[in-house]
Amino acid sequence: MLLTPQERKVEDILIFPNLDRWIETYLQDCMITLRKEETLRHYNNALKRFALWYTTRLPDGQITRTSAKDFAYWLSRVKQKYDDHPGRPTESHGLSPVTVRRTVGVIRTFLTWLFEEGCLPRDVSCWFPLPRVSAVRTKTISTETLQALLNAATESELSVRDVAMISLLADTGLRRAELAQLQVDQVQLLTTDGRGCLLDVLGKGDRLRMIPFSATVGQILRHYLAYREALVQHMPGAKALFVQQNGQPLQPGSVYQVLRRVAIRAGVEEEIWNTHSLRHSFATHFWRVQRDTKSLSVMLGHSSQKITEDIYVHPVSQDLIEAHTSPVAVGAVQPAVGLDIRQPPRKEELQQAIQANPNWRALAERYHMSDSGVRKLAKRYGILEEYYLARRRR
Repeated sequence: MLLTPQERKVEDILIFPNLDRWIETYLQDCMITLRKEETLRHYNNALKRFALWYTTRLPDGQITRTSAKDFAYWLSRVKQKYDDHPGRPTESHGLSPVTVRRTVGVIRTFLTWLFEEGCLPRDVSCWFPLPRVSAVRTKTISTETLQALLNAATESELSVRDVAMISLLADTGLRRAELAQLQVDQVQLLTTDGRGCLLDVLGKGDRLRMIPFSATVGQILRHYLAYREALVQHMPGAKALFVQQNGQPLQPGSVYQVLRRVAIRAGVEEEIWNTHSLRHSFATHFWRVQRDTKSLSVMLGHSSQKITEDIYVHPVSQDLIEAHTSPVAVGAVQPAVGLDIRQPPRKEELQQAIQANPNWRALAERYHMSDSGVRKLAKRYGILEEYYLARRRR
């Protein structure tokens, strides 16, 4: 059977007469289903980008399977980071590949919701393909960078709080949202030297967990709790562990900004320093010392050990060297060691040999090379023509 392509195939068309209303309805539904505040903020930003693309790139307001593929391109090449936020500066660079993929993922979820609610005759989320993100090895924070951050934090206006916050992140692997949600009564000091734990830390998937911290961090927290009393003395009943100078709770975005200012002050803003890298660094160090993936997975609040092993535990060159083995390493085979190093002849030496005996085989035997190897070497030296002239003279 012979098949021919259809040149004038009619495409399905998706039209939003009132896109803002559908977005608002969807976000309200997400709130009803108890989505976290940070998740709702991410969904809201992604849908705002979708609405901006719909109004600026599609003047006729018609989305087809073909035009939908433009969305990811627009996000990565055209869309500027803050051009849909009035009052914020437009940056010269666009969205990162990870942000583009997450944004497209939200739009696919939004379209699937419209179908499940009976607002669309069929699910068209497949029109928006998820772009590939190249596998980039997540880097951990070096001990030198972490020490520089802690040193610079001592010079900030709220130095006691900032040192306690960075130390706790590095010592427990907390997410920044989890850090911002901590309350004073969750800090449990168990020993006189400062060892203790954080009780009932609420993570993703509404999973509660207990996270231990070291004696050093316990002493820092004890000192900070005494300092915190002065910040919240005019706010009786304040429960948040980390607060601003006015006593208000510190927000997740503020945690990032505090760390960013510290990184700039430390001169390591070009290094890896963000809060999630602190989490990766904690996971890698814990696993290297304890080799206990189960306990690490529980402390990080993961749903499975596979996530911990595949994403958060990073190989260290020293561990790979120590773990390395092979038939050669154990002595099952014995390769020759210390062979004579045979250097190829220099250009002048090869020129003289060609003039004396222009014969590839003889030259190859003389220098312990192959015939083709000698010819390639003569070509690289630019004396190949001299060989043929010498042959003709013979």
